[in-house]
Amino acid sequence: MKTSLLKLTVLCTVLLCIGVSAKAQSIDELLNGYYAHNRFIGSVMIKQGDKILFQKGYGYADIANKVKNDEKTIFNLASVSKTVTAVAIMKLHDEGKLNIYDRVDKYIPSFISDSTDKITIINLLNHTSGMSANIGRVDEEGKGLVIPTNEPISMENLVDKFRSSKLKDKPGQKFEYNNYGYTLLAYIVEKVSGMDFPTYQQKEIFGKIGMPNSYYKLNLKDKSAIGYSGIGSKNFVEAKNEFHPSWIIGAAYNYSNTVDLTKYIDDVFSGKLFSEKP
Repeated sequence: MKTSLLKLTVLCTVLLCIGVSAKAQSIDELLNGYYAHNRFIGSVMIKQGDKILFQKGYGYADIANKVKNDEKTIFNLASVSKTVTAVAIMKLHDEGKLNIYDRVDKYIPSFISDSTDKITIINLLNHTSGMSANIGRVDEEGKGLVIPTNEPISMENLVDKFRSSKLKDKPGQKFEYNNYGYTLLAYIVEKVSGMDFPTYQQKEIFGKIGMPNSYYKLNLKDKSAIGYSGIGSKNFVEAKNEFHPSWIIGAAYNYSNTVDLTKYIDDVFSGKLFSEKP
């Protein structure tokens, strides 16, 4: 998601949970400075404990129609979506429905042609699978990997595209950012829970936390902010969608706003989504 993230940098949601007092005026002056030089447009919320210290939108969610950003503006979370997938896996682990040290091929047999007996769920979580298979990225040698299209694809067909791929590193030995690993995690969630992934995250995460403005792209109910490229330049250019979101489900294309994300951070890090067992 490197390219998409660069395009979305200029239009993003900034959510900060801090442990020290901050002066709203100083924060506003700082962000106004960035905005004045086209270095930032988006929504900002700063929270300390249960108290919101600062909340404001900068610039436009839709430049052409002069729709301004505010606390309700919904943004494309890009690869921040991966944190939701990780929470889903940890929730299922907490419920005893899977174990993060399980082999991936326990749930998705022969997902690549090379030996998979050492690739575990935790390897997918921390990007140490060693797989050459990836989506929408190039590897360290600059070699192109599978590039998604604008046509939808099922989980089964996506896995089939990678069955002939091999390992490039020993699992657990090396970190290399991998979108496909998180799509595999979403597939595991589907197999274990019996729900499609968007339904699972909507019901078991967004719904239980109380995040009414958070959705997978294909389930988006409200209009979201438009993504723009051109940060720091005089003119912003709308960043067009490059491919159908089904290609990277679990890795990207969730949407939310700062209000929902504060609830998400609070509940995940306080353990409210998990049991109290050690």
